[in-house]
Amino acid sequence: MQTTEYHHQARTTRTFPAQWKAMMLAAAVLLGTHSLAAQHHGGHPGGPAAKSAPVDAAPEVTEFERELAIQATPEQRALFDLLSQSIGSASQRLQIFAKITGGAPRPADYALQLIGLRDLLEKSVDNSEIFLGSFSSQQKSRLKAPSKKLSKANAELSRLIGILEQESAEPSLDGEHLARLGEDLSKALAGLRSEQLHLGKLMGIPES
Repeated sequence: MQTTEYHHQARTTRTFPAQWKAMMLAAAVLLGTHSLAAQHHGGHPGGPAAKSAPVDAAPEVTEFERELAIQATPEQRALFDLLSQSIGSASQRLQIFAKITGGAPRPADYALQLIGLRDLLEKSVDNSEIFLGSFSSQQKSRLKAPSKKLSKANAELSRLIGILEQESAEPSLDGEHLARLGEDLSKALAGLRSEQLHLGKLMGIPES
């Protein structure tokens, strides 16, 4: 009898660890499967899926930084002043041109007067293009509309300069047409000055 009980206890002792190992293995498999499922859905057991934070997100640019990016450099301020000077000189010469067109007889140096006026007007156009050419990529992007208006004013003035150049080479316009040309040149030059001042204001350049 004792021998039978001993063998039964021995079988129980040998069987229990095997059953325990099987249960542990099954639990590990279940836990591992659940963990993989949670990772697949981007979350953790019992909680919502976690959203990953953006990597290397660019800092937000403030309005102050945007305005600072289009402010004129010292070189651009110098080019702006140079443009103002050339427009002023051309405007003064246009007043002389108005007196020439108002008189009946043309002066002996009529052709030279027109050439001098043409040169001053062309200098204004050139200085305006140089000023626009100095813009940075950010200035070109932010100031696209006013820059286009200044370029358009340049084109109109250049068109009228072409007429003036023809007149200086082969005089053919009468007094009435010359007076009209002088008025158109004055308007075009004033338009160029207006667009220049508007751009200067946006770029932080005070009106001289």
